[in-house]
Amino acid sequence: MFVVDISVIIPVFNRAHTIGRCLDSVLGQTYPVTEVLLVDDCSTDDLESVLLGYNDTRIKHIRHDRNLGAQAARNTGIQSSNCRWVAFQDSDDEWGSQKIEKQVAALSGVKFEPFTVVHCNATKVLNGGKSHIPYILPTVEGSNCYDLLLKTPGPMYQGILTSKMALNSIGRLDETLVSHQEWDTSIRLAKRCNYIHVQETLVTYHIQSEGTISGNKENQIIGYEQVFDKHVLQNDAVDENTIFNHYLSLYIKSSQLNLNNARSRFWKLMLNYDKRELYKISLLKLLGKPLTELNKTGRLINLIVEAMFRVKFRLLFR
Repeated sequence: MFVVDISVIIPVFNRAHTIGRCLDSVLGQTYPVTEVLLVDDCSTDDLESVLLGYNDTRIKHIRHDRNLGAQAARNTGIQSSNCRWVAFQDSDDEWGSQKIEKQVAALSGVKFEPFTVVHCNATKVLNGGKSHIPYILPTVEGSNCYDLLLKTPGPMYQGILTSKMALNSIGRLDETLVSHQEWDTSIRLAKRCNYIHVQETLVTYHIQSEGTISGNKENQIIGYEQVFDKHVLQNDAVDENTIFNHYLSLYIKSSQLNLNNARSRFWKLMLNYDKRELYKISLLKLLGKPLTELNKTGRLINLIVEAMFRVKFRLLFR
């Protein structure tokens, strides 16, 4: 039987209290992984004591001598990998027992073409395990996923299986991003790779309130804007509606946190494009109204938009 050699890369920083459930789920796969590269980003807790409880030669503990961030830890893992295939996992999350088996089966369908990315759906766990919510990701499938991924984030690291060759071909991972790192990686891989979306829930994604990238709401906005600036604004082929929708998303997120920078950029964009129908749609979204609601709310929005132009609202942002 053809055996697929797989490295699992787990960046970890001060996660002694969660690394056990993560490792148990990785080591307990029905299709065994070849090696587990646990890249310790200079933790200060008792992580090493926890690892001593695992008598499994597949675990390789690599320690940074200073804190460099999760992306740098993943890059250390990619560079240290001895396998052709790479899967990522986070130190506080879990895999379903058949995650790797089902992804290898998907790879076999394309004859293990190295420029392939296999990913899956997840379950979000919140409130210390009290709430479980399905996390159905946008369908990213096929050979032309680049344009789709410019419009919306797609695969999450915990669900990705791809080749070391593909990761090296994009220069590995961007260490400058503070969040939405897998979105950037997925966009860059989409220029070279086919995607397979296994439409099953194979990852359990634990939402932590502190000490994680996903738990820092302000960094979530900053990282979104970093990826947007890097891939969308720098691409002349991206249509205006896509740009507008990203600005609108940033506006809504930043309004919740009272961050003025992203909100100001949104209003400047609105006033740069003389497309009043788009403005009306955006105001409906901001008010939480369905786009089909064009009665009293619609008439009010018409008045607001026309008034904005009559008083030359753009002067506020010169």
